[in-house]
Amino acid sequence: MEALSSIENWSEIWIGEFKDYKYSLRVTRDEFPAIVIYEYDSNSTANYVFYVIFEDERPYWQLLLRDAVTRCYDLYCSGAEFEIIKFPGMIIYRDKERLAKLH
Repeated sequence: MEALSSIENWSEIWIGEFKDYKYSLRVTRDEFPAIVIYEYDSNSTANYVFYVIFEDERPYWQLLLRDAVTRCYDLYCSGAEFEIIKFPGMIIYRDKERLAKLH
């Protein structure tokens, strides 16, 4: 988790944006080294779900990002617990304590 502790700035993206693959193609990694994915609860409060830390840039990385985020979100919604899942060019982190501090 040391890669996560070195990240101070990130972009926030709502999980619903990844339903449209065209949005995924517009995601940029020039400004921030990581993103945090969030959903809304019934009170329209942001619920932070996990971080995505970029390792390297690969061809079609935006579509890989979409697939990774939607797969991890599916795992999260089905009740599966995870801390780290690695995908080509990125790592998905779910640190509940750190995510809870974002509220």
